Amino acid sequence: MTVTIEREPSPVVLSRTVDRLQAGEARTLLFKGPRRTGVKRVTTMVVEAEPAHGLRTLAAYPLTFGAAYRPPTSGVAAGLHGTGLQSVKALPGNRPLSPRRRTTVVAPSGPGFAVRVKNTGGSPETGVRVTLTIRQSPSPIVITKTIPRLDTGRQTTVLFRNLGQVVYSTKVTVKVDVEPVPGEKNLANNAASYPVVFSL
Repeated sequence: MTVTIEREPSPVVLSRTVDRLQAGEARTLLFKGPRRTGVKRVTTMVVEAEPAHGLRTLAAYPLTFGAAYRPPTSGVAAGLHGTGLQSVKALPGNRPLSPRRRTTVVAPSGPGFAVRVKNTGGSPETGVRVTLTIRQSPSPIVITKTIPRLDTGRQTTVLFRNLGQVVYSTKVTVKVDVEPVPGEKNLANNAASYPVVFSL
């Protein structure tokens, strides 16, 4: 179980492991973090559970320090919900990628990508997951990052760096997926694929 709390310049990440959990059993885990220097009074807490076998679950909660915490009510908030992939740029150089033409990315020290995501709905969204996949042989690269909170109409940039061992001088496909948020119906702008060649 992992708890992430927004803080500048870097978030607070706390992890605990449950060795065994019987069917139907509930258990309380206590997380104690460092002093809250840099934590805003109102921030976001993301709770992530990743079982050894099964699907990972993710939930995000608004958090107010100095006041009693009350969990949000269950269900999807009323209103229009949606997210959209706005652009993907190769790093270094901020070169835009295009689904229609191959892009050569010169990165002798290793490439990176800047993914721009927008809240296209009418409600704030939390826990928005963005996955970048480099389809290459023999070992594809898959990295997922989470946007803790994205307010209505706002955009944010998700940076993917330190990608590991990419294949140079060979055409590969970079695919970006913005996971649909609860209640989202229009998925036409949630993913795109880009032909890329990494060069030294």
